[in-house]
Amino acid sequence: MFARFLWTLRVALPLGGLFAVAGGLGLAATAGLATLVSLPPRALYRVVRNPSPALIAAGLALAWLVLSFAWSPYDRPDQAIKLALLTPLFLALPFIAHRAPEEIRVRLRPVVIVSAILALLMITFEGLAGAPVTISYKIGVEGYASDRQDLLTLANRMLGRGALFVEILAIPAIILLWRAGTRPLRVAAIAMGVLALVAASTLATDANLVSALMAIALAASAWRWPVRTLQAGLVVVAVVLVTAPFLFGVCLRLVPDTMRESLPFSWAWRVEIWDFVVGLIGEKPIFGHGLDSARAITATQPMRGFEVDLLPLHAHNAALSIWLDTGFVGALLIAATLVLTAREIGRHMPGRVLCMMTAGMVTYWLVSVMLGFGIWQEWHHGALSLALAAAMIAAPGPGVAKDLRT
Repeated sequence: MFARFLWTLRVALPLGGLFAVAGGLGLAATAGLATLVSLPPRALYRVVRNPSPALIAAGLALAWLVLSFAWSPYDRPDQAIKLALLTPLFLALPFIAHRAPEEIRVRLRPVVIVSAILALLMITFEGLAGAPVTISYKIGVEGYASDRQDLLTLANRMLGRGALFVEILAIPAIILLWRAGTRPLRVAAIAMGVLALVAASTLATDANLVSALMAIALAASAWRWPVRTLQAGLVVVAVVLVTAPFLFGVCLRLVPDTMRESLPFSWAWRVEIWDFVVGLIGEKPIFGHGLDSARAITATQPMRGFEVDLLPLHAHNAALSIWLDTGFVGALLIAATLVLTAREIGRHMPGRVLCMMTAGMVTYWLVSVMLGFGIWQEWHHGALSLALAAAMIAAPGPGVAKDLRT
């Protein structure tokens, strides 16, 4: 049953690393196709036949997200269709990996390590060398002028997006190398960790480095308190989500104008975006403005000599985006899913190593969507799905050193 899964992941993980360096393009398709090819129908039927409360809540939340497009001012249903079709596939892939027998995981662990190393080397080279490959692509394929002053910034932004998958895939690879126990492999694990931090800090996206540092902190906490860290993290995120407009409203009012003026431009712009979005949420707090409404709402204001969009495609914060598009109902359903998932974790008690990997990956992803990426973008949903599948593959079994020699 899992033979197709073995061969599919042998292709999908290396491809995922390659697509990540291309700015995340192809990650959603890779994760979705990997699930379709390798999905064991009988295992899926058992889950659907007897769904957990967390899965029921997730289904209701997804249904509400898609339904909210009905009252959105945006007229293209692309995002609603992708959410409806791809989200179940993204959820299923880690489930398949979790159910895979140990002999399949043993054969896939070297694939996880090699895929992560190659992707990390490529994106680190691009970051340190000034993104020569990405800039060449933008000039030769996308048609950008070679003398455009912001070309490097655009290239680094593209790489910074793809770095999300590279950074979270590195987590299970580093842990696998470290657990192998031999000195050369532990040195390799340390080198990978250093490269991951270098890649995060050299790209012109501040959120990458913040995400990496937070991921390290939560992974370390999960080593000491594995299950409690995951549960507490999910509950805290749920509380922040439900109270987001109030929290942001209070905090933004407490920030003096002098502090706003002293912030770097990108962070000062974020503050203006969040301030504007809190006001929009107040207009339709229960049901929201509808899925993808940010794409249809336009407003600008002058800031430091530039005219900036107050809502550039999304709110640059996951919690505010959820409230803006789906209102209190959507926020409550997603928060309920998180709390019920924390309850499921307490019932099944995953091992320490899996908790560490999951805490690090999900933290990196969460911080990224809280500070920069649009919450509904399918490329980083696919990235998280593939990385969580890799974590399930890397989740312990005795004798990792033997695994690496296989």
